[in-house]
Amino acid sequence: MHLSLASPYPVKYDRTNCENEPLNFSATMQAYVCASAYHSPFHDLRAPLRTIEGYSDLLKETYSQALGKAGMYLLYSIKESASKQNELVQGQLAYTRAGRKNRFLNAIPLEDAARQEAKPLMEDAIRQGRNVQLLFVNGLPTVLVDKPALKVLLNNLLSNAFNYSIHSDPAIIEISGPQSNGFAQFYVRDNGIGFDMQNAAHIFGVFIRLVNEEQYEGTGIGLAIAKRIVEKHGGSITVESSPGAGSTFFVRLPNSAP
Repeated sequence: MHLSLASPYPVKYDRTNCENEPLNFSATMQAYVCASAYHSPFHDLRAPLRTIEGYSDLLKETYSQALGKAGMYLLYSIKESASKQNELVQGQLAYTRAGRKNRFLNAIPLEDAARQEAKPLMEDAIRQGRNVQLLFVNGLPTVLVDKPALKVLLNNLLSNAFNYSIHSDPAIIEISGPQSNGFAQFYVRDNGIGFDMQNAAHIFGVFIRLVNEEQYEGTGIGLAIAKRIVEKHGGSITVESSPGAGSTFFVRLPNSAP
């Protein structure tokens, strides 16, 4: 039996349609087609990378003695490069998802969401033997956002703070903010390496990194994703920083229906 996956709907659908045009069929089918439009090119990019990683593991297990120390080093470099490229593709997919329309807006207590995202980061820091102080100051507001998008936003901001304060002892990460005039305003502050504000225009760029890749983890897309999520909700994000004195990211999000 031959099963065809061809769509019975005579619709040529692309990402632009997913963003801007309503469809004439069910919401379920619309979600399926939109997801396919986003995922297909990224799946095509990741497939050969997974193959490279898989064969690298096979070579290591089967021919490690024949390859010798020099050969194993080259094999390690190949796998690391493939893994890095896979991370970049995943980052681009996440950035694309962040640009999609917000599906469901909910009133979410920001402090609860932030604590949830911070918990695994704190646990990882403790395992590494780091001294990290995570401070929630003055209570955080309620925000009207798409819940999955808020999780990604907070994870990226907090991961950034944990990452770039890794050499601070103690590392101090502070989350605080008031709400006013229909908007919730909060900030995420760290006492990490900071950066020169002359580079502030580039900090939210895609795959832009201002530090040595070997010293700090990341792909350079987390803040770009954060900015895209905030702006999709009709908010704004800015930063203040100085070298050696840490960074503070200020976020402004709606806390009531438009």
